[in-house]
Amino acid sequence: MIRTYKLIIFMMSLIILAMSLVACGGLGGQPEIVSTLPPPQPASLPDTPPNLRLGAQIYAARCTECHGVNGAGDGQLVQDGSVPNPGNFNDPAFMMGKSPLNYFNVITNGRIQNLMPPWENALTEEERWAVAMYVYTLHYGDMTQGESLISGEIPAFYRDIANMVTLTDAVLEEVFAQGEITTSPTWRELSTEQQKQAIAYVRSLSLTTDTALNGTPQPVTTEEIPTQNTDIPTATPVASLGRGNVRGSVSAGTGGMTLPDDLVVTLRVFDPDINETTYETTIQPDYSFQFEDIEFRSDRVYLATTEYNGWTFYSRATPADAAFDELELNIVVYETTN
Repeated sequence: MIRTYKLIIFMMSLIILAMSLVACGGLGGQPEIVSTLPPPQPASLPDTPPNLRLGAQIYAARCTECHGVNGAGDGQLVQDGSVPNPGNFNDPAFMMGKSPLNYFNVITNGRIQNLMPPWENALTEEERWAVAMYVYTLHYGDMTQGESLISGEIPAFYRDIANMVTLTDAVLEEVFAQGEITTSPTWRELSTEQQKQAIAYVRSLSLTTDTALNGTPQPVTTEEIPTQNTDIPTATPVASLGRGNVRGSVSAGTGGMTLPDDLVVTLRVFDPDINETTYETTIQPDYSFQFEDIEFRSDRVYLATTEYNGWTFYSRATPADAAFDELELNIVVYETTN
Protein backbone atom coordinates (compact mmCIF):
# COMPACT_ATOMS: atom_id res chain seq x y z
CA MET A 1 0.00 0.00 0.00
CA ILE A 2 2.81 2.41 0.87
CA ARG A 3 4.49 1.71 -2.47
CA THR A 4 1.22 2.52 -4.23
CA TYR A 5 0.95 5.80 -2.35
CA LYS A 6 4.53 6.65 -3.24
CA LEU A 7 3.66 6.06 -6.87
CA ILE A 8 0.68 8.40 -6.64
CA ILE A 9 2.86 10.96 -4.89
CA PHE A 10 5.43 10.67 -7.67
CA MET A 11 2.71 11.39 -10.23
CA MET A 12 1.54 14.40 -8.23
CA SER A 13 5.14 15.62 -8.30
CA LEU A 14 5.19 15.33 -12.09
CA ILE A 15 2.05 17.42 -12.32
CA ILE A 16 3.46 20.02 -9.94
CA LEU A 17 6.57 20.21 -12.12
CA ALA A 18 4.45 20.65 -15.23
CA MET A 19 2.42 23.37 -13.53
CA SER A 20 5.62 25.08 -12.42
CA LEU A 21 6.90 25.11 -15.99
CA VAL A 22 3.64 26.64 -17.16
CA ALA A 23 3.83 29.25 -14.41
CA CYS A 24 7.27 30.26 -15.68
CA GLY A 25 5.92 30.83 -19.18
CA GLY A 26 6.63 34.19 -20.73
CA LEU A 27 10.23 34.28 -19.52
CA GLY A 28 12.89 34.46 -22.19
CA GLY A 29 10.35 34.46 -25.02
CA GLN A 30 8.67 31.24 -23.88
CA PRO A 31 4.90 30.94 -24.34
CA GLU A 32 2.60 31.70 -21.42
CA ILE A 33 -0.83 30.37 -20.58
CA VAL A 34 -3.63 32.76 -21.48
CA SER A 35 -6.22 31.24 -19.14
CA THR A 36 -5.88 29.81 -15.66
CA LEU A 37 -7.37 26.50 -14.58
CA PRO A 38 -11.09 26.69 -13.83
CA PRO A 39 -12.11 26.31 -10.19
CA PRO A 40 -13.39 22.89 -9.05
CA GLN A 41 -17.11 22.33 -9.43
CA PRO A 42 -19.05 23.07 -6.23
CA ALA A 43 -19.87 20.05 -4.13
CA SER A 44 -23.42 18.84 -3.68
CA LEU A 45 -24.38 18.97 -0.02
CA PRO A 46 -25.53 15.77 1.70
CA ASP A 47 -29.24 15.34 2.39
CA THR A 48 -28.64 12.49 4.84
CA PRO A 49 -26.04 12.35 7.62
CA PRO A 50 -22.68 10.89 6.54
CA ASN A 51 -21.99 7.46 8.02
CA LEU A 52 -19.08 7.86 10.45
CA ARG A 53 -18.57 4.11 10.74
CA LEU A 54 -18.10 3.87 6.97
CA GLY A 55 -15.78 6.88 7.11
CA ALA A 56 -13.66 5.22 9.79
CA GLN A 57 -13.33 2.07 7.71
CA ILE A 58 -12.28 3.91 4.56
CA TYR A 59 -9.90 6.13 6.50
CA ALA A 60 -8.14 3.12 8.02
CA ALA A 61 -7.81 1.45 4.63
CA ARG A 62 -6.84 4.47 2.53
CA CYS A 63 -5.55 7.39 4.60
CA THR A 64 -3.28 6.28 7.43
CA GLU A 65 -0.06 6.15 5.37
CA CYS A 66 -0.05 9.96 5.35
CA HIS A 67 -2.47 11.09 8.06
CA GLY A 68 -1.61 8.47 10.68
CA VAL A 69 -3.77 5.92 12.47
CA ASN A 70 -5.32 8.54 14.76
CA GLY A 71 -5.29 11.49 12.35
CA ALA A 72 -2.29 13.20 13.93
CA GLY A 73 -0.50 13.69 10.60
CA ASP A 74 2.23 11.23 11.55
CA GLY A 75 1.78 8.50 8.94
CA GLN A 76 4.67 6.46 7.62
CA LEU A 77 5.04 8.55 4.45
CA VAL A 78 5.30 11.69 6.59
CA GLN A 79 7.85 10.09 8.87
CA ASP A 80 10.09 9.01 6.00
CA GLY A 81 9.87 12.44 4.35
CA SER A 82 7.90 11.40 1.26
CA VAL A 83 5.09 13.90 1.92
CA PRO A 84 4.78 17.08 4.01
CA ASN A 85 2.94 16.95 7.33
CA PRO A 86 -0.77 17.38 6.49
CA GLY A 87 -1.74 18.70 9.93
CA ASN A 88 -3.30 17.20 13.02
CA PHE A 89 -7.03 16.43 12.84
CA ASN A 90 -7.07 16.11 16.64
CA ASP A 91 -5.98 19.72 17.22
CA PRO A 92 -8.99 22.04 17.77
CA ALA A 93 -6.90 25.09 16.84
CA PHE A 94 -5.92 23.50 13.51
CA MET A 95 -9.54 22.57 12.78
CA MET A 96 -11.13 25.84 13.94
CA GLY A 97 -11.31 27.59 10.57
CA LYS A 98 -12.21 24.52 8.51
CA SER A 99 -15.57 22.97 7.72
CA PRO A 100 -16.56 19.43 6.72
CA LEU A 101 -17.26 20.84 3.25
CA ASN A 102 -13.63 21.99 3.03
CA TYR A 103 -12.48 18.44 3.70
CA PHE A 104 -14.96 16.94 1.24
CA ASN A 105 -13.59 19.22 -1.47
CA VAL A 106 -9.98 18.33 -0.66
CA ILE A 107 -10.77 14.61 -0.70
CA THR A 108 -12.61 15.02 -4.00
CA ASN A 109 -10.15 17.26 -5.85
CA GLY A 110 -6.89 16.47 -4.08
CA ARG A 111 -4.36 19.02 -2.94
CA ILE A 112 -1.52 18.79 -5.41
CA GLN A 113 0.73 21.24 -3.58
CA ASN A 114 0.70 18.85 -0.60
CA LEU A 115 1.03 15.76 -2.83
CA MET A 116 -2.47 14.52 -2.01
CA PRO A 117 -4.18 12.79 -4.95
CA PRO A 118 -7.86 13.32 -5.83
CA TRP A 119 -10.24 10.56 -4.76
CA GLU A 120 -13.21 11.55 -6.93
CA ASN A 121 -12.91 8.49 -9.17
CA ALA A 122 -11.94 6.04 -6.42
CA LEU A 123 -14.63 6.86 -3.84
CA THR A 124 -18.33 7.53 -4.27
CA GLU A 125 -19.80 10.83 -3.12
CA GLU A 126 -21.31 9.06 -0.10
CA GLU A 127 -17.92 7.59 0.81
CA ARG A 128 -16.16 10.95 0.44
CA TRP A 129 -18.68 12.63 2.73
CA ALA A 130 -18.27 9.79 5.23
CA VAL A 131 -14.49 10.21 5.33
CA ALA A 132 -14.73 14.01 5.46
CA MET A 133 -17.07 13.97 8.44
CA TYR A 134 -15.13 11.23 10.21
CA VAL A 135 -11.82 13.09 10.08
CA TYR A 136 -13.57 16.34 10.98
CA THR A 137 -15.03 14.91 14.19
CA LEU A 138 -11.75 13.44 15.42
CA HIS A 139 -10.91 16.60 17.38
CA TYR A 140 -14.13 16.50 19.40
CA GLY A 141 -13.73 13.33 21.46
CA ASP A 142 -17.05 12.39 23.10
CA MET A 143 -19.59 14.55 21.27
CA THR A 144 -22.30 14.09 23.93
CA GLN A 145 -20.46 15.75 26.82
CA GLY A 146 -21.69 19.23 25.97
CA GLU A 147 -25.40 18.38 26.21
CA SER A 148 -25.63 19.50 29.84
CA LEU A 149 -24.19 22.90 28.93
CA ILE A 150 -27.01 23.82 26.53
CA SER A 151 -29.72 25.86 28.24
CA GLY A 152 -32.10 26.77 25.45
CA GLU A 153 -33.73 25.48 22.30
CA ILE A 154 -31.39 24.75 19.41
CA PRO A 155 -32.80 26.15 16.14
CA ALA A 156 -33.68 23.58 13.47
CA PHE A 157 -31.10 25.14 11.16
CA TYR A 158 -28.33 23.60 13.27
CA ARG A 159 -29.88 20.13 13.10
CA ASP A 160 -29.75 20.05 9.29
CA ILE A 161 -26.68 18.28 7.93
CA ALA A 162 -26.70 20.29 4.69
CA ASN A 163 -26.27 23.46 6.75
CA MET A 164 -23.83 22.08 9.27
CA VAL A 165 -21.27 20.78 6.77
CA THR A 166 -20.74 24.35 5.57
CA LEU A 167 -20.05 25.78 9.04
CA THR A 168 -16.66 25.98 10.72
CA ASP A 169 -16.19 25.75 14.47
CA ALA A 170 -15.24 29.43 14.37
CA VAL A 171 -18.69 30.25 12.97
CA LEU A 172 -20.41 28.10 15.60
CA GLU A 173 -18.35 29.80 18.27
CA GLU A 174 -19.75 33.13 17.08
CA VAL A 175 -23.29 31.68 17.07
CA PHE A 176 -22.87 30.88 20.76
CA ALA A 177 -21.20 34.20 21.53
CA GLN A 178 -24.12 36.10 19.94
CA GLY A 179 -26.65 34.13 21.99
CA GLU A 180 -28.38 32.36 19.11
CA ILE A 181 -27.72 29.17 21.06
CA THR A 182 -27.50 29.69 24.82
CA THR A 183 -25.51 27.89 27.49
CA SER A 184 -25.41 27.73 31.25
CA PRO A 185 -23.06 29.09 32.51
CA THR A 186 -22.96 31.78 29.82
CA TRP A 187 -20.73 31.26 26.83
CA ARG A 188 -18.05 33.63 28.06
CA GLU A 189 -18.01 31.90 31.45
CA LEU A 190 -17.32 28.50 29.92
CA SER A 191 -13.78 27.18 29.77
CA THR A 192 -12.19 26.57 26.37
CA GLU A 193 -12.76 22.83 26.81
CA GLN A 194 -16.42 23.36 27.70
CA GLN A 195 -16.90 25.59 24.66
CA LYS A 196 -15.48 22.82 22.48
CA GLN A 197 -17.86 20.32 24.10
CA ALA A 198 -20.87 22.56 23.46
CA ILE A 199 -19.92 23.01 19.80
CA ALA A 200 -19.37 19.27 19.41
CA TYR A 201 -22.77 18.47 20.89
CA VAL A 202 -24.59 20.87 18.56
CA ARG A 203 -22.78 19.38 15.58
CA SER A 204 -23.66 15.86 16.74
CA LEU A 205 -27.38 16.61 16.37
CA SER A 206 -27.03 16.49 12.59
CA LEU A 207 -25.18 13.15 12.64
CA THR A 208 -26.13 9.51 13.04
CA THR A 209 -24.15 6.30 13.19
CA ASP A 210 -26.40 4.80 10.50
CA THR A 211 -27.33 6.72 7.37
CA ALA A 212 -30.53 4.68 7.13
CA LEU A 213 -31.74 5.79 10.57
CA ASN A 214 -35.09 7.58 10.44
CA GLY A 215 -36.51 10.11 12.86
CA THR A 216 -34.50 12.31 15.19
CA PRO A 217 -30.76 11.82 14.68
CA GLN A 218 -28.97 10.33 17.68
CA PRO A 219 -25.71 11.91 18.86
CA VAL A 220 -22.55 10.09 17.87
CA THR A 221 -19.66 9.43 20.23
CA THR A 222 -16.19 8.39 19.20
CA GLU A 223 -16.65 5.21 21.24
CA GLU A 224 -19.20 4.10 18.63
CA ILE A 225 -16.65 4.43 15.84
CA PRO A 226 -14.42 1.39 15.25
CA THR A 227 -10.68 1.86 15.48
CA GLN A 228 -8.13 0.38 13.13
CA ASN A 229 -7.86 -2.72 15.32
CA THR A 230 -11.54 -3.72 15.19
CA ASP A 231 -12.53 -5.32 11.93
CA ILE A 232 -11.62 -2.42 9.66
CA PRO A 233 -10.58 -3.57 6.18
CA THR A 234 -6.87 -3.51 5.47
CA ALA A 235 -5.35 -2.31 2.23
CA THR A 236 -6.28 -4.27 -0.87
CA PRO A 237 -3.41 -6.59 -1.89
CA VAL A 238 -1.67 -5.75 -5.15
CA ALA A 239 -3.55 -7.66 -7.81
CA SER A 240 -5.06 -7.45 -11.24
CA LEU A 241 -8.51 -5.89 -11.10
CA GLY A 242 -9.43 -7.12 -14.55
CA ARG A 243 -9.38 -5.38 -17.89
CA GLY A 244 -11.39 -2.44 -19.11
CA ASN A 245 -11.40 0.76 -21.10
CA VAL A 246 -9.85 4.14 -20.45
CA ARG A 247 -11.84 6.92 -22.05
CA GLY A 248 -12.00 10.67 -21.90
CA SER A 249 -12.07 13.85 -23.91
CA VAL A 250 -9.88 16.81 -24.75
CA SER A 251 -11.55 20.19 -24.27
CA ALA A 252 -10.52 23.80 -24.80
CA GLY A 253 -9.99 25.83 -21.65
CA THR A 254 -9.53 29.16 -23.46
CA GLY A 255 -12.56 30.94 -24.88
CA GLY A 256 -12.75 30.99 -28.68
CA MET A 257 -10.04 28.38 -29.00
CA THR A 258 -10.27 25.73 -31.75
CA LEU A 259 -8.50 22.48 -31.06
CA PRO A 260 -6.65 20.61 -33.82
CA ASP A 261 -8.53 17.53 -35.01
CA ASP A 262 -5.41 15.35 -35.04
CA LEU A 263 -4.30 15.62 -31.41
CA VAL A 264 -2.54 12.50 -30.18
CA VAL A 265 -3.40 11.33 -26.67
CA THR A 266 -0.94 9.19 -24.72
CA LEU A 267 -2.06 6.92 -21.91
CA ARG A 268 0.79 6.57 -19.42
CA VAL A 269 0.65 3.74 -16.88
CA PHE A 270 3.16 3.75 -14.02
CA ASP A 271 4.01 0.89 -11.68
CA PRO A 272 5.44 1.26 -8.14
CA ASP A 273 9.00 1.30 -9.49
CA ILE A 274 8.07 4.16 -11.85
CA ASN A 275 8.34 1.92 -14.90
CA GLU A 276 6.12 3.38 -17.61
CA THR A 277 3.91 1.66 -20.19
CA THR A 278 2.41 3.91 -22.86
CA TYR A 279 -0.40 3.65 -25.38
CA GLU A 280 -1.29 6.18 -28.08
CA THR A 281 -4.44 7.08 -29.99
CA THR A 282 -5.77 10.01 -32.01
CA ILE A 283 -8.83 11.93 -30.87
CA GLN A 284 -12.18 11.33 -32.55
CA PRO A 285 -14.09 14.12 -34.39
CA ASP A 286 -15.92 14.93 -31.14
CA TYR A 287 -12.53 15.22 -29.34
CA SER A 288 -13.12 12.04 -27.36
CA PHE A 289 -10.61 9.21 -27.06
CA GLN A 290 -10.63 5.63 -25.83
CA PHE A 291 -8.07 2.96 -25.02
CA GLU A 292 -9.58 -0.52 -24.99
CA ASP A 293 -8.69 -3.68 -23.09
CA ILE A 294 -6.30 -2.04 -20.62
CA GLU A 295 -5.27 -4.05 -17.57
CA PHE A 296 -6.26 -2.40 -14.31
CA ARG A 297 -4.07 -3.16 -11.31
CA SER A 298 -4.24 -1.91 -7.75
CA ASP A 299 -0.56 -0.89 -7.89
CA ARG A 300 -0.83 1.22 -11.05
CA VAL A 301 -1.53 4.91 -11.70
CA TYR A 302 -3.08 6.04 -14.99
CA LEU A 303 -2.49 9.41 -16.63
CA ALA A 304 -3.52 10.80 -20.04
CA THR A 305 -1.49 13.52 -21.76
CA THR A 306 -1.54 15.43 -25.03
CA GLU A 307 0.86 17.87 -26.67
CA TYR A 308 -0.26 21.28 -27.94
CA ASN A 309 2.01 24.08 -29.16
CA GLY A 310 5.00 22.43 -27.53
CA TRP A 311 3.32 22.07 -24.14
CA THR A 312 2.13 18.93 -22.39
CA PHE A 313 -1.33 18.98 -20.83
CA TYR A 314 -2.34 16.37 -18.25
CA SER A 315 -5.43 14.64 -16.96
CA ARG A 316 -5.63 13.80 -13.29
CA ALA A 317 -3.36 10.98 -12.18
CA THR A 318 -5.82 8.27 -11.16
CA PRO A 319 -5.25 4.93 -9.39
CA ALA A 320 -7.26 1.91 -10.45
CA ASP A 321 -9.94 0.68 -8.09
CA ALA A 322 -11.93 -2.54 -7.88
CA ALA A 323 -15.14 -0.51 -7.73
CA PHE A 324 -15.10 0.31 -11.45
CA ASP A 325 -14.07 -1.31 -14.74
CA GLU A 326 -13.62 1.92 -16.66
CA LEU A 327 -11.46 4.99 -16.08
CA GLU A 328 -12.33 8.47 -17.30
CA LEU A 329 -9.35 10.78 -17.84
CA ASN A 330 -10.23 14.20 -19.24
CA ILE A 331 -7.70 16.76 -20.45
CA VAL A 332 -8.18 20.53 -20.67
CA VAL A 333 -5.93 22.37 -23.14
CA TYR A 334 -5.20 26.09 -22.95
CA GLU A 335 -4.09 28.49 -25.66
CA THR A 336 -0.56 29.87 -25.42
CA THR A 337 1.00 33.04 -26.74
CA ASN A 338 4.57 34.18 -27.26
